[in-house]
Amino acid sequence: MKVNLAAQTLSNSVAEAMLFLRDDVNNEEFLECSGTVRFIKTMEKQYRLFKQITKCKWNSYAENPGLAITITSMLGIYEQYVKTEKLRYLLTYKCSRDHLELFVCSIRARNGWNNNPSPL
Repeated sequence: MKVNLAAQTLSNSVAEAMLFLRDDVNNEEFLECSGTVRFIKTMEKQYRLFKQITKCKWNSYAENPGLAITITSMLGIYEQYVKTEKLRYLLTYKCSRDHLELFVCSIRARNGWNNNPSPL
């Protein structure tokens, strides 16, 4: 798949067209498109951020764009849940892969070391 085709499909203009078809044209096929519109707008923001970071030679994030995307994602989660008081605080370490690995290791260690563990 070509990136430019995906970028065109997940662009703000597509989201706005869907909202136009829902609100102004009253097309029944687009009545429940708000989730898709939100997804498209989020993906476009991430794409723009990634594109901006990789173009910037002086930015320290240019060598590791994954770090910038992770920071942006955490800020988005913070704004969506903590600022709206759905959560009191955000434990960012629980969103990392390391935390999941520790959890899986604790489950595996429950029955002691075993080369061929059983489902129990």
